[in-house]
Amino acid sequence: MGQFAMDLAFVHARAGDTDTARRLAGLADEGLDSGPFLHALASGSARPAELAMEMGTALVDKMVNPAWDDGIEGIVEVAQEYLPDLAVYACRAQAACEAAYGQEENAARWRTRLTHLEAAGPSR
Repeated sequence: MGQFAMDLAFVHARAGDTDTARRLAGLADEGLDSGPFLHALASGSARPAELAMEMGTALVDKMVNPAWDDGIEGIVEVAQEYLPDLAVYACRAQAACEAAYGQEENAARWRTRLTHLEAAGPSR
């Protein structure tokens, strides 16, 4: 159901109805599930890119957590291929979160990954 709602959100976005798109995206990612968004990203339905970035950063902001970084890991894995700026944003957010909670080893790992993503550039 979440994948359908997210795909439908981007259909509305492409038609210019961004308010409906945002509401549908909110339904799709309830429960902090990145799966519907990642499906839309990988399938190519996450267009326009500006709205995909807006939705992706909102999802990252909700999911970033020092105790559980698997969700951010999943976002980075998919986004580095389809929306590299989102992968960079997610790494930066997770590194900052880890550092804020004194998890310096984890923060350093995320900063290293961020450095690699930034070095690869936006044309991945």
